[in-house]
Amino acid sequence: MTRNIFGSKVIMREIEADDQGVSGCPIEVKVLSDVSGGEFDDLLGVHEYAEIETVKKENIKLRQIVDMLSASIASKWGMLAQRLESLEREVHSEVIQLRDIPRDQAKKEIKEFFEKTESPTYYSDVANALHLDLKFVVEICDELKKEGIITIG
Repeated sequence: MTRNIFGSKVIMREIEADDQGVSGCPIEVKVLSDVSGGEFDDLLGVHEYAEIETVKKENIKLRQIVDMLSASIASKWGMLAQRLESLEREVHSEVIQLRDIPRDQAKKEIKEFFEKTESPTYYSDVANALHLDLKFVVEICDELKKEGIITIG
């Protein structure tokens, strides 16, 4: 018997009546040509052929997923590379050369900085603006606070 299954021509051999009275069930399939027109000489059971078709369909889906993930990864990789380049430029442009000045001069400059600044200021803002070591700025600000010249809070 010749049938068309999943777009392929197949020859099916049916079970002859046996002692249990089962007959007409296909047990073997000869695929004459698949959807793409290729020729097969192998004999397949109906279940094996259906399994192969299922695996083919799953394989197509998996390939689509892999392609989609590959494109997404490539896109993300490109964005990360651009971001890294941007950050590298920022780091190189933000390098501050610290000054090594006497404590009295630093204290005077920090006091003047606070006098000119109206909004609350962070120690790091002072250190960056005056090109001084952050720890040094904190120490001097603590002195100025004790002397009542600035308020920290």
